[in-house]
Amino acid sequence: MKSAGRLRALGTHADPLLSVRDLRTELTSEEGVVQAVSGVSFDLYPGEVLAIVGESGCGKTMTALSILGLLPRGSGRVVAGEVRLDGEDLLAASPRRMRQIRGAEIAMIFQEPLTALNPVHRVGDQIAEMIRTHRPVRRSEARRRAAGLLDQVGIPDAARRARSYPHELSGGMRQRAMIAMAIALEPAVLIADEPTTALDATVQAQVLDVLAEVRRSLSGGMVLITHDLGVVAEMADRVAVMYAGRTVEHGSVYDVYERPRHPYTAGLLAAVPRVDGTTDRLRAIAGTPPALIGLPVGCSFAPRCPMATEICPQVHPQLVGFTGESGHGAVACHHA
Repeated sequence: MKSAGRLRALGTHADPLLSVRDLRTELTSEEGVVQAVSGVSFDLYPGEVLAIVGESGCGKTMTALSILGLLPRGSGRVVAGEVRLDGEDLLAASPRRMRQIRGAEIAMIFQEPLTALNPVHRVGDQIAEMIRTHRPVRRSEARRRAAGLLDQVGIPDAARRARSYPHELSGGMRQRAMIAMAIALEPAVLIADEPTTALDATVQAQVLDVLAEVRRSLSGGMVLITHDLGVVAEMADRVAVMYAGRTVEHGSVYDVYERPRHPYTAGLLAAVPRVDGTTDRLRAIAGTPPALIGLPVGCSFAPRCPMATEICPQVHPQLVGFTGESGHGAVACHHA
């Protein structure tokens, strides 16, 4: 885990690259309106990695798609909030402007590269076409750059692999190809959505090494979406914990891991296997997350919370700031 001194050295006195305030996103389904994101707020500063963590279905990926304007057409919409990239209001941007921003200024590594990559086009051609969409370069130059990017992310014999179709690559190679495409134009913000899901342990470690190298080579910031708290401890500087579409706690990784203030955060950490010699049994969080249709007026975690009292299901807790050992954070809990 990063030391408090390392975190203070990040210098988060600069203006944030990406600022999200009270983001609210709805999806229309046959069962009703799904409150996929119900009030998410965070800042991403230059040079840092911000992790967004939580159980499956808590709204992590939907938050990223809302930022990028990639919600399902016809069924998804942002209903409130603010998203600013280097001061520019993305929610007010035209579709044409968002096409200019995506890939060039903010890029995303998708969770499943086999579905994100076009199966009928060679990998190198897809990267080259993305480059030519945003830069005035010849096709031959774009292809040369594509091969160089594949080599940069550790794909062996990159020039030959650039001529492969996605299904001809292994899962790890496809994920690296997605990373190559995402960093091709050196975006200010890189969003990595569960970048190691469905990969075996050895390949996971290799992909994380690639992302760490990407972080060192780019001057921008990274949003890392994951449910793996071990990856967060290794990669991230700050962490935002989501539950039922809401941010329930955020702060430096050091502060949140050393002294979790929200019962849900404490429950997640208690469920992580330890390798420090302790023999405590893993403690699962009782119950299941709520359906995102018709969320309760109070705290969504109250039915599962060992600290819940009468006020919890009746009054929704607001995010309240705190000052930790290595920076500022916030928590939404009546009993924090």
